[in-house]
Amino acid sequence: MKYIIPTLKRSTIIKNRTLALLKRHGIKPKDIYLFCVGEGGDISNYIKTLHGEGYNIIQGKKGIGPQRNFMSNYFEEGEALVTIDDDVEEIYDRCSPKKLKPIKSLTDLVNKMFKIMDKENATCCGVYPIKNPFYMKEGYTTNLKFCIGQFRCFYNIKEIETSRKYKLLEDYEISLKHFLTSGKIIRFTDICLKANYASLSGGLSSVADRRYIVKKKEVEEFYHDFSVYCSIYDRPTAGGNHKVDIRFRRGAGDLCIWHEL
Repeated sequence: MKYIIPTLKRSTIIKNRTLALLKRHGIKPKDIYLFCVGEGGDISNYIKTLHGEGYNIIQGKKGIGPQRNFMSNYFEEGEALVTIDDDVEEIYDRCSPKKLKPIKSLTDLVNKMFKIMDKENATCCGVYPIKNPFYMKEGYTTNLKFCIGQFRCFYNIKEIETSRKYKLLEDYEISLKHFLTSGKIIRFTDICLKANYASLSGGLSSVADRRYIVKKKEVEEFYHDFSVYCSIYDRPTAGGNHKVDIRFRRGAGDLCIWHEL
């Protein structure tokens, strides 16, 4: 299995977080591919920091959409891939409505995700997007749900993975396209992540303009393209600001709601 990581200006952070996580779970460096950005000599920092450790360090593209497109083109059509972001430091399993615990084996989790995908004839599998056991439950869904881009397993369908139009909503876009291709998308409702891209320096998201006015324009464009499947969620936040996102519609193309493992 190949683990692919888009990264920018986080050579030390990735070593202490994502790579440390993969190492704890016995993932070999030869199976890990870091896609860095070459501008400004950033890739040289990764080569220096990770010298001699055996990781595949590849010069990719700037921007999360172009980088993920490049990553897909780098691998074979239909190849089974695991993508994980450079700020993920733990993956949790829900063991009760009030408690999370670190997963025992990443390899077992990934194998289970692909096994369920094969069983359901799906092409993409993600995890619960919020680290809160109260809202989580054991099992998985197959209806239209957002799969967060920070960690997902997928079959490399280049028609989907290289067709990103949106910069800030690319994970919504890819979730929807995988769903439209196979009629299902898998999301484990008992697995979540510990990651914090917003408080860390660097990262591919740092090169995107995330101001409300910019996000709102992209949300409106996404809604125009896919209004059958989504709605606009615009709400006030503390301090008198606003936040805007896409929400997939309840019942939009639902085939199955929830399954026990």
